[in-house]
Amino acid sequence: LVNNGILSDITPLRKASNVVDPFTTTNGSAVVTVADVDHRANDGDHITVYSTSAVGGLTMGADPLAHAISLYSATEDHRVRWFSVRRAAKGHGSCQRLEGALYPGDHLVVVDDVTTTRSSLFEAAEACLDAGYKVDRCVVLVDRSLDSHMSMRINGHDIEVKSVFTMDEIRAAR
Repeated sequence: LVNNGILSDITPLRKASNVVDPFTTTNGSAVVTVADVDHRANDGDHITVYSTSAVGGLTMGADPLAHAISLYSATEDHRVRWFSVRRAAKGHGSCQRLEGALYPGDHLVVVDDVTTTRSSLFEAAEACLDAGYKVDRCVVLVDRSLDSHMSMRINGHDIEVKSVFTMDEIRAAR
């Protein structure tokens, strides 16, 4: 929701809590910290995707972000398509690992909801590169990693990693 130049999430505000199984993170942790903050960002606090053709990542974590960015872009000057990356290609239908409106030469932004080890970002970006697309950058909503290194090297490509929030920023906002 955008009101007077301020972008606000309309999700109800909740307290921080620990959620235990059935949730397990990619790195094997059985406890996931769920933290909601004010959900407000100033107009201009954004990551530019204007040179991007499409946005997506590993399905499920990336799907809501990719859909929201694509839908929002429909109100802007530059439309961005969305795509999903499966962990493995299906054995039926299109038999593809990447699904969505992707075209040769597309520039992609790989997204994810939360990362600790960046393994899901790496896997999705690698699949996109292997399929012949250019990955401009990776963006994660919440970066829980302790590693401040903001790029990944995949198949000879240096790919910038941006986070919207770090866990330290979320903790500080509580």
